[in-house]
Amino acid sequence: MDPKTALAPGVVIADRFRVDETITFEGAAPAFLATDLETEGRLLVFETTLAEADALRPGVAVSHPHLATVAGLVAHGERDVLLAQHEPGLSLPAFTEGNTSLSKVDAVRFALRIFDAVQALHQAGSAHGFLRPASIVMEPEDRPRPVVAFAPAPLQASAYRSPERGEGGAPSIADDAWAAGALLYRMLLGADPPAKGLSTEDDLASAGVDDPLLRAALFHALCADPARRSDTLQPLRRELARWFSDHAGDGS
Repeated sequence: MDPKTALAPGVVIADRFRVDETITFEGAAPAFLATDLETEGRLLVFETTLAEADALRPGVAVSHPHLATVAGLVAHGERDVLLAQHEPGLSLPAFTEGNTSLSKVDAVRFALRIFDAVQALHQAGSAHGFLRPASIVMEPEDRPRPVVAFAPAPLQASAYRSPERGEGGAPSIADDAWAAGALLYRMLLGADPPAKGLSTEDDLASAGVDDPLLRAALFHALCADPARRSDTLQPLRRELARWFSDHAGDGS
């Protein structure tokens, strides 16, 4: 990229968004905080690939109580730049530090809210494309928790991208469904799922998922065989809603 158009503090994007400072996401591409000079709103800004921008563009301005709104995707130099509502607060990794997993009830409760936010994008014809623990704000400052936000792409292979997408493939609704299942796995077990997926439900039993319905739901979301895997969020959400209706009062 031309140094004159590289993102850096002081640069103004599209004559409206002033880049103010760097914000660090461990193991990820650079990101910045910016100010909308018209509204004074604070935004998260980072570069995207063309495929990421095209997949997310239908989701610009989609609103949901648990979703950080995408303000825009604009050309800047040779790249597209994502501008999204900045949501300060503890991300999933920070929230679970020292207590690496959540109770089953809390994990499913939060997962259902996350899925509803992502489905709002899907219903608009958009894919999120950046779902992973760093993009989930578990304790936002002024919003009901959690908030599905954004974080720049990881620099290495990620368990939160489906095997079909890999490191450089295009975002899709099916890939978001994989990432959503991976987030539930992380909240339940405090660890990332196998990057290649699950061969059988026994993999989940061995990992510590002792509930049969949760094992079945996770297996449908993270099966290594794409022909046996859910390619939308609806089946996983439906299975979790059924489980939650039976266990919401358990406190376990």
